[in-house]
Amino acid sequence: MDKKHSLEEIYILYADDLYQYLFSMCKNINLAEDIMQETFYRAYFFLDSYKDEAIKPWLFKVAYHTFID
Repeated sequence: MDKKHSLEEIYILYADDLYQYLFSMCKNINLAEDIMQETFYRAYFFLDSYKDEAIKPWLFKVAYHTFID
């Protein structure tokens, strides 16, 4: 993940944008919250796939794939 920020800092920076993105796709408050939680779990779990790209697009890509699953 971003070497400059911890997962907590990344959550603080992008949680609102990510929630709005997920809610816009599923139109359900509870489902958006669940997907967001799963997104951050997967982001932590799949740190090896992160290849120093910009963190926000990578995180949104993880969120999109989580939504699809």
